[in-house]
Amino acid sequence: MVLDFSIYTPTYISFTWALILILSSRKNKAKYVLGLFMLAVFMVFISFVVYFNHLKSVLLPFDLLFVFGSLSIFPFYYLYIKLLTVKSKIDYSDLKCFIPAGVLLLAVAFVYVLMPPEMRKLYVHNYLYGIGKIKNAPLLIQIQIGLQYLLQVLYFSQMIFSYFKIKKYLSEYNEQVRNFYSYIDNKTLEWAKIILYTFAASSVFTIITSFLGRSFFDKSPALLMITCTSYGVFLFILGYLGFLQNHSVANFEADTTIESGCEPISEPISEPICESTSEPIYEPILEPTIDSISESACKPPCEPEKSTQQMLKNQLQNLFEKDQIYKNPELKISDIACKLNTNRTYISSYINSEYECSFSTYVNRHRVNAAKELLSDENNRNFSLEHIATLAGFGSLHSFIRAFKEIAETTPGKYRDSKMRIENDNNVTF
Repeated sequence: MVLDFSIYTPTYISFTWALILILSSRKNKAKYVLGLFMLAVFMVFISFVVYFNHLKSVLLPFDLLFVFGSLSIFPFYYLYIKLLTVKSKIDYSDLKCFIPAGVLLLAVAFVYVLMPPEMRKLYVHNYLYGIGKIKNAPLLIQIQIGLQYLLQVLYFSQMIFSYFKIKKYLSEYNEQVRNFYSYIDNKTLEWAKIILYTFAASSVFTIITSFLGRSFFDKSPALLMITCTSYGVFLFILGYLGFLQNHSVANFEADTTIESGCEPISEPISEPICESTSEPIYEPILEPTIDSISESACKPPCEPEKSTQQMLKNQLQNLFEKDQIYKNPELKISDIACKLNTNRTYISSYINSEYECSFSTYVNRHRVNAAKELLSDENNRNFSLEHIATLAGFGSLHSFIRAFKEIAETTPGKYRDSKMRIENDNNVTF
């Protein structure tokens, strides 16, 4: 009873999430692809249900589902992360990652067609359940077994490729988010990294056991129960987090193209800047001359003068210390760029090199300093932490506590208690 429940659990969970994600996706292509990922997982586990319940009369068509589903899992997850982090649309070039699944599906189906009915029955009863020996098998059965091993090799190759590509996409996207938004909650994809590591670890385990054959699980009910239950929990968490994830590269692209309505401050940066957020200007390529070569050798390209950097530093300090622009919880680096009449890439690069942090951390440092002043004021003793967070410019209590612990290395509550304790000690008279 417990074993049956563990086998059915990931099947129900994957199918349920597939329906929820596909039906609720609307214009969200990433959720739609995650739903297709869940559908591929469902194909694999429904074939497991048939296999481990020894429904041998209908096993062959479900074995085809197993082949296609197994080689579609990582491509779908790869495309899902790509839609979240790299581009908002899928083109035909992205579909080539499904070629192994399609080709192997056709090969396995073709060998099944060539097999006489008696040979198919022999293959199902003896070889799929690990009873017969390969060296004594007919040629077509040997080919079919070889295709099953090829499936494992392709699955392992897909896992390696997807792991490193997805890790790269997530790191680059999270870095972009931190250098554009000051409020990054529900925008970064740190949870996707954890899911990736878990997925990779579980896949390695699956590959090791799969090389031993599905029959290995059929003879080890306890291991089968642990594996299916673990996958059920993993799939539920992935589906839940994917359902909640609404911010993607599509939103990032929209935010980076929106023109801000702010006005430049009195002394805008007028020095030449290397990059621009406007449309690129293409100039004709001219043959280099001796004068141009010598001039470029003497003058490093795109290197801002120290006076320009000092001007930017002064204007940033003016915005954050005098105007307290950090109190806007939805502050973006494009807002700063508009006010300084320059581009966001230059400001981001300057903050990264000068202060050795991302834009969001730079803004949060000012917010934490403001929060420290508010927490140290005895008149604010009755203010809730949520109210303090709002006054300091944080978008939520969670982001306030997280940033405060990261920057001040203590919690806001402990910081206020220590300040109040010091204040009380200073007021004690003897």
